[in-house]
Amino acid sequence: MIIFSSICRRKIWSALLFVVGNISAPNISAAEPGRLNAWFGTKAVEPLPPEQAFQVSARLLDPSRISVQFTLKPYYYLYKDKVSLEINGSTGVKLLRTDYPAAITKQDRSFGPTQVYPESFEIRGTIANTEKTSTPITLIARYQGCFETLGVCYPPQTTEIKLNPSSSTVSGKPLGKKQQ
Repeated sequence: MIIFSSICRRKIWSALLFVVGNISAPNISAAEPGRLNAWFGTKAVEPLPPEQAFQVSARLLDPSRISVQFTLKPYYYLYKDKVSLEINGSTGVKLLRTDYPAAITKQDRSFGPTQVYPESFEIRGTIANTEKTSTPITLIARYQGCFETLGVCYPPQTTEIKLNPSSSTVSGKPLGKKQQ
């Protein structure tokens, strides 16, 4: 068995790291962590913008019922108690009832046991339209969620959806800086 002194071991490791670093990735720097990930064969994990992680669309099922679809990317979830719907600025139209799906209990890093939606889901609602007009209905969806992989949570999001009684599915438009 060969025994090396600690000085000799350090020189061997330094030489080995120098050779491997210069052969495999000669231009890696601390300012380029993505290149370091590529060197080791891993992909950098970055959270998506909220409008890509959580997509909202809605449609009128008939004059008195709506369906709101929340489409979540894998590894993202929404807090059940932060999801809400309202009708805004549509004269004579009121949201009477909403039927939320069952959520699961998750051990949240910040809040402890919490009810969440870990995958895409649908909310059905009943509306009253006393005016019986064909003017667009403005639906406001509010929600907040997190990216499970990094434990990153987003600020509350607000999406406005215009529903035209004569059209089908409509995708929501995030309200940007007006998020509440």
